[in-house]
Amino acid sequence: AALDVSQDELVEDFMLARRRRLMRVIETSRKAYFVEDETSRMDLKDFISSLNQAFLAEFDEASSSFSTLFPNAEKSRDFFVRFTKESFAEYFAFVREVCAPHVEKTDIIDASKSLLNVKQLMCAMGSMAADLAAVHRSIPEAQLGDRAMETIEKSVRSRVNAAFVCLERDL
Repeated sequence: AALDVSQDELVEDFMLARRRRLMRVIETSRKAYFVEDETSRMDLKDFISSLNQAFLAEFDEASSSFSTLFPNAEKSRDFFVRFTKESFAEYFAFVREVCAPHVEKTDIIDASKSLLNVKQLMCAMGSMAADLAAVHRSIPEAQLGDRAMETIEKSVRSRVNAAFVCLERDL
């Protein structure tokens, strides 16, 4: 403000830098989960918990830094809500990629072996919803609760569809 620089421009630069950091967390998690040796793959619930821990820690840091750096910026809440929606859109897309793999007729032979354990899937989804509850309460405009429920529904539906495709193949 003393240098007569638009805070809106600074806010956008800050959000862009923080969004890059959040995307690095997702990419690191993607590389850790999609290892070539599936036997060394982490349990799904543990993976979602570690993803949430890293992602939400980075998000909390961005949130606290934002409120410290831009307490009086015009439209700051709108910027932060947009930042939250965009960041969590990437997060939910990654969670769906992990929890709701698409099974096609071409890879049906190995599909039954790679189906997610139902109990692990539900535990992971419950963990995700619980971890996001605090963010949802602090930024209700981002509608993270609805997005979490949508992700859970798509993951469960994908798992059920894959199971039926395998059953149909076996019959």
